[in-house]
Amino acid sequence: MNPQHYDIFGIFTASCSENGNTYRQVPGTHCQKFTQETATLPPQVHSCPYGLKFDLKTCVCNYPKDTICYA
Repeated sequence: MNPQHYDIFGIFTASCSENGNTYRQVPGTHCQKFTQETATLPPQVHSCPYGLKFDLKTCVCNYPKDTICYA
């Protein structure tokens, strides 16, 4: 997993990839929401369970103290 922070146009877009899926934190949600997309499917928004935040380091919802959050 390699978190990305800027796209080729210099726009901030933190993401990680796992098993052919790309995940991005949804801006303005404090990492409570994230998108999941593949090469053939458009992004779908998901929410982490209560008390967890989406972690770019692990590509899963995690405890806030262990989470890298840019959103």
